Amino acid sequence: MHALLVALTLWKKRIGNSIVVDYTDNNSTRGVCISGSALNPSGKELVPANFHLEGRLSLVAWYVRVPSPSSTADGSSRGALGDIPAKFLLNVLVEVTVNHCLSMLPINGTGDHPCSGQMGVQR
Repeated sequence: MHALLVALTLWKKRIGNSIVVDYTDNNSTRGVCISGSALNPSGKELVPANFHLEGRLSLVAWYVRVPSPSSTADGSSRGALGDIPAKFLLNVLVEVTVNHCLSMLPINGTGDHPCSGQMGVQR
């Protein structure tokens, strides 16, 4: 679900006020996005952020499951980079970009950032 939130944040100027199809190879992520509820703490924290972005961008989202082998990111997510013809950013640049996108998400009622690893911690 982090990837979805990063994508919405990065592409917000291009996808605002549109119908979008979100492809995922994870049934749990798809189910959480459709139902708007999650059983685990991190999912519970990320659902409001997803709804916030969908609303702010005036999106109509359709969530689709794609088989893992059909996902262009499947091999690289498992460490298999041999068949990938593109050059990738250094890990540190990817981390900076992801952290920047996630830092723009709304915080929850406890004051924790939904992607900080401190979700649900009472202060």
